[in-house]
Amino acid sequence: MSARGLAAAGAAVVLAALAAFLLLRDGSATARYDGRPAFELAYKPGQLRTVAPRAGELLRLRGDGADGLRFDIAVRRLRLPPYRGDASGFLPVYADHHLRALRAAAPGLVLRQEGKANIADAPGYAVWFRPVPGARRPLRSDTLVVPRSGARDGLLLAYRQAKPTALTEADQDVIRDVREAVRSVRFTG
Repeated sequence: MSARGLAAAGAAVVLAALAAFLLLRDGSATARYDGRPAFELAYKPGQLRTVAPRAGELLRLRGDGADGLRFDIAVRRLRLPPYRGDASGFLPVYADHHLRALRAAAPGLVLRQEGKANIADAPGYAVWFRPVPGARRPLRSDTLVVPRSGARDGLLLAYRQAKPTALTEADQDVIRDVREAVRSVRFTG
């Protein structure tokens, strides 16, 4: 890896640690899952709360903001097929497979953005999409993350955001805080 690449990777780790520190400092709560894979995430109790997970989920958080703004963060187990090499190279390939499955369930799905989404020091890949063409709302993302390269057991972090009206500047502040919960995930086992 080049010196520039090492510096960028180091900066990303520092920023993730800082985000987690700020969440914890601001009176956040921690949700834990002690199964396989074991993980924890930090969240602000005033914005999110834990609710009963749905079938296939390990953990679910829900939040309600002003004027119908709603958030759901669901964590599911991710089991990757055998692969060789670095997870950062394989996750985009697997994300394409994941997108095909999403499109089969919602044929009008529109991919908005995709890319590397390392969480703390764990390799990840995120896809941002809208379930219907032309819609400004709702916005969804799925982040695939494994604890390290070579690992096959990881997490699928599903972020769902919806609001029946246009987002306000105050909504954007809440959205940034809620998205930090996804970025705070840390493998503990």
